[in-house]
Amino acid sequence: MSKAEKIGEIIKKMRKLRGMSVKELAGILKCSKEIIRLWEHGKRKPNKQHTLELYRLLGATPGEGTINKEMGRICSAGLPVWFDKYSIHIGDSIVNKVQEGLEEAESIIFWITNNFLESKWCKYEMSAFIKKLIEEDALIISILDKDISISQLPLFLQDIKVLYNNGQGYEVLSREIITTIKDKDEL
Repeated sequence: MSKAEKIGEIIKKMRKLRGMSVKELAGILKCSKEIIRLWEHGKRKPNKQHTLELYRLLGATPGEGTINKEMGRICSAGLPVWFDKYSIHIGDSIVNKVQEGLEEAESIIFWITNNFLESKWCKYEMSAFIKKLIEEDALIISILDKDISISQLPLFLQDIKVLYNNGQGYEVLSREIITTIKDKDEL
């Protein structure tokens, strides 16, 4: 698969996750639907201005959208993704949508930062999924930032092998995540 095709798949999946039609995206970017289709089919790559606008519209910002990039790569691997930024729409109950996402998920990725560990909301999500880990053998993938140690995790997660974000590159992390999820699905 060419780089243009990979970019196109990500654009299409992220557009769909945001609930946008090709026509809506084209209208916002002030380009034709045909151009969007060319991007999504890997026949052409967006120019720099359109790329920056796509980052903004689809939830990422250059230099910052790490989690968005990971979700795009996971989507491109054909794995289903529930991500609050794209799965909760205006007017939805946040609590109900998160609860539905956790109930339906067979796997979860926790990107653990100091902010994550300090968030009550994230602690609730973690507790709910630890329950699924125990009762349903769900898969938990924890990615620890450089400044996080295993001892900072909840007790039930301290025994589970984690990935470390040591600057090895997000493509390496994505490959490991995708392989782990696909291997579990094959069991």
